[in-house]
Amino acid sequence: MYNIKENYKYTLYMLNSISTKDAIFYILIIRLQNMVGFKEISNMCAKVKQKGWISL
Repeated sequence: MYNIKENYKYTLYMLNSISTKDAIFYILIIRLQNMVGFKEISNMCAKVKQKGWISL
């Protein structure tokens, strides 16, 4: 797990790189950050991006 400050910076980085239509998906990811580490979330995002479910 990263520390909270790094999590926050990473979340802002992710949110700044998405479009409005993808924001709802990432709200769910922000909620997930309390349950799983950011490494797992990052891997999940990469898989979703590969399948083309959301546009980044």
